Amino acid sequence: MASGDLATLADALLWLGEDGDDDDIIARLITACSTSIQWWLGYQVLSANYNKTFNGNGSRVMLLPERNVSAVTSLTIDDQPIPRSTSSSMPGFVFDDRTIYLRGAYVFCRGAQNVQAQYTAGFASVPGGIAQATLDWVKITYDNLDTLPGIKSLKAGDSQIEYGGDTFKVGNTTIMMPSIVAAKLQGYRRVTPT
Repeated sequence: MASGDLATLADALLWLGEDGDDDDIIARLITACSTSIQWWLGYQVLSANYNKTFNGNGSRVMLLPERNVSAVTSLTIDDQPIPRSTSSSMPGFVFDDRTIYLRGAYVFCRGAQNVQAQYTAGFASVPGGIAQATLDWVKITYDNLDTLPGIKSLKAGDSQIEYGGDTFKVGNTTIMMPSIVAAKLQGYRRVTPT
């Protein structure tokens, strides 16, 4: 299993009903689908350590781009270390699975790249819904390896080819994703604050 893969080769072979003759192809499909899914979700699924710099927003709350934050090991604002708050009356920072909150007189001072945070975020193991969506996409792709990508329909008389299929717009980019995959992933997708 390659780093960042959201399904195992063994699970894919079982799901596809294959005996292992196409292991290399299936492994590449798992990696490609996993990469596209994580890009579409907006975060890396498996737990990892992050050291990121953010723009101060002038508030006492900062939403982190990753999900399932399990630890915040350090926080600095304008090069000043912020201590972790150990009680509701103690100044410092606290966090939940997506957000860092400041207590006391601390604030995420407005500024360009003036907040640094080191934290751990992600799932300890791939959630079942994400793994199944990956396997579904691998199966759909594998079952259609002999067709041209993006073909929605073919017509023999007068040779008509219609391109299309399921697409989703992320920012300014449109990606092909089967609707069954998107439906399984929707609840895991990162919501960007407005």
